[in-house]
Amino acid sequence: MPRSPPGSTTSDSYASSSEDWSDLDGNAISDEDMADSDASLGNDEPFGAHLPEAPQSDVDIRREADFELKRQSFVDLLARQLCRAHLEQELRSRLTARQAGAQLRDFWRRHSNDNSRDLQDSVVGFLDSNRRESLEHMVAALRCMLAEPMPDNDLAWLLSLEILHLPPLHRLQQAAQQAVFFSLCDKVGREAAAMVASRATDLAFNTFSIPALRLLWPLLDDDQRRKMQRWLFEYRMGTAEEPTEKSSSSSQKPRYG
Repeated sequence: MPRSPPGSTTSDSYASSSEDWSDLDGNAISDEDMADSDASLGNDEPFGAHLPEAPQSDVDIRREADFELKRQSFVDLLARQLCRAHLEQELRSRLTARQAGAQLRDFWRRHSNDNSRDLQDSVVGFLDSNRRESLEHMVAALRCMLAEPMPDNDLAWLLSLEILHLPPLHRLQQAAQQAVFFSLCDKVGREAAAMVASRATDLAFNTFSIPALRLLWPLLDDDQRRKMQRWLFEYRMGTAEEPTEKSSSSSQKPRYG
């Protein structure tokens, strides 16, 4: 049997050579260690799958910090307005308009500095069982929904929008209100959906258009998100229709979709 050329190895020598592998500290690496290492890499994952994401720029960090402050303020103010709406409904159902107005003013003088959670605790003491349950469920659900981050692809799309290519503010706010209303209508009923949609959009659009849409985005279902994206694209192309229906009174779907 011919010898292997000098410097070459046979398959048998490859099979036994793993005993000579060592780490950077000179410690021997066993076959079991090699197997564990291979398993940890994952045969089906592409190279770099576990590499850390690129760090955010200073601009991104400032933008996200600013938005988080806006989001917290938005959630707090929306909860306060819903508390006020439920309390006003309750008082007007039991008192004359003049008496209800006087009690409402007195209540707000005493609780104007309460945070939204303390305010809610005070309001529910005035409500009947149905309104109390409605307020508690509504506020709890909205807090959960509004805490959800915007999907990465939706956020990238939103941040890519150019303000000059957006509809006028009143048209955008009307479309957003309709989108919120129709997203919530089947879940909570028309009255509650209208209450949330009108107050949420009024509050959100106290800021610029793009942050306003980002604040409201968690309230939209997938269908309304697609319709809003398509409507904004069609507006940019000059083919969008006016969103003419009123969300609080129409049973039809909005035309902006």
